[in-house]
Amino acid sequence: NGFNIHVGNRFNQYFGAELGYFHTRDETRNVTAGDSIGSGTVAATDFTTEVRMQGVTLDALGYLPVTDDGQIELIGTAGLSWTKAKASINIPGVGNFDSD
Repeated sequence: NGFNIHVGNRFNQYFGAELGYFHTRDETRNVTAGDSIGSGTVAATDFTTEVRMQGVTLDALGYLPVTDDGQIELIGTAGLSWTKAKASINIPGVGNFDSD
């Protein structure tokens, strides 16, 4: 879960630009993972995961009119994105593993 917000402008009939920002809610999950040991017994391990992301986008937009009146057009985009993501897994007795 999260949100995206974009603002932009169409400069003329053929070109535009858009700036965006996105952010996900910090998601924390408690997980129980099991594994079979020998004669059908299961060893369970409880651990916690946390994931979050945010970033900024910058896009150039190109418009190509298909009809003479401009009611139908093809739209193409190309752009850049900067994304920061963090994932964390905490396993009791083993440790906490973080990655940015």
